[in-house]
Amino acid sequence: MQRIIVGFAVVCSLLEIELMEDQKTPSCMGNESLSSSRNSEQSVNFVLGSIIRAKNVRWINAVETEKTRMIVDSPGKRPDIAVSHPGGLPVIIETEFAPARTVEVDAKTRLATTLTKDGKRIEQTVALCIPEQLATEH
Repeated sequence: MQRIIVGFAVVCSLLEIELMEDQKTPSCMGNESLSSSRNSEQSVNFVLGSIIRAKNVRWINAVETEKTRMIVDSPGKRPDIAVSHPGGLPVIIETEFAPARTVEVDAKTRLATTLTKDGKRIEQTVALCIPEQLATEH
């Protein structure tokens, strides 16, 4: 599996901004006395999915987030994010909060499977370790 580091800081910054906007919390607050809650991996995946959709008009209907019945012969398996690029090969993005001990294994298990949507074989996956700082909101 190829590790992609380029653009990781940009993705994290976009996720952080989107998560803060979703919570309507001013980023400048930083008040530790406020009660903290935790973002779920699913909520981060939905935000990341919408960021990806916004990057290309052709991807609006090509990005599926946290959806079951996406993989042939594995109806219960739920890829975190599936991008069925029109005219291209699908990409599966698996995410996990740091230390992300199983994210690479999850991504590898998606390889050589087939999407139910278009019958295309999955030959590309991304294992994304989400920094712990994005898990906690203030």
